[in-house]
Amino acid sequence: MKMRPFLLRLFPTGVAGAELVEFQGAAPLFPSEMSLVRGAVRKRREEFQAGRHCAREALAQLGHPPVPLLRDAQRAPIWPQGIVGSISHAGGFCGAVVARRGAIVALGFDVERRDAVTLDLWPRIASAEEHAEGEVQGSSDARSMVFSAKEAFYKAQYTLSRSWLEFEDVSIRIVDDGRFEVRLERTVPGVARRGALIPGQFRFSESLVFCAVALTEHDSSGSSPA
Repeated sequence: MKMRPFLLRLFPTGVAGAELVEFQGAAPLFPSEMSLVRGAVRKRREEFQAGRHCAREALAQLGHPPVPLLRDAQRAPIWPQGIVGSISHAGGFCGAVVARRGAIVALGFDVERRDAVTLDLWPRIASAEEHAEGEVQGSSDARSMVFSAKEAFYKAQYTLSRSWLEFEDVSIRIVDDGRFEVRLERTVPGVARRGALIPGQFRFSESLVFCAVALTEHDSSGSSPA
């Protein structure tokens, strides 16, 4: 099914999305995709199948025919030429967003349970700046939102940098009820210099938090290492 409007509003105009809450409704995988999860446990196979189903549903909204969506050496989806996208699943939800590459050069979408980040996990996730935010540390919702925001940014930046970041490489600041900023604590080639602020948006449902980052040509301009 098409992604609900409250989730699509996390992204700029031109982004298409689809979601599933009943994974049994996912269409069959292509044979080349099945080979990627043949040895995986059932839960992982179902999540993978739901993700590919959502991705193809979203691509269809852009007029793109169904094609196998394989993955690279870092297990990130390989999108069709001229397409950027992101897939996420958690807590019985799966969703995918896509856009034609142009003004939007990368997408990051992440969903997590609102209770995903316990206090004992927080030190492994938080940057020094986030550790100082006692209000965030004391709220399960805020901790999980920070984690999800980082994951959304990591997915988006990987499209451009082709590298994975550590949790301390970015800090998240909650701007207001629905917006956050990603502050780069190091220069990320192809994305932005250290100190850059990149906007994102989030929403809560009854049990989940959803985070979105859309990188634009402006965000990734002037991004050569200092």
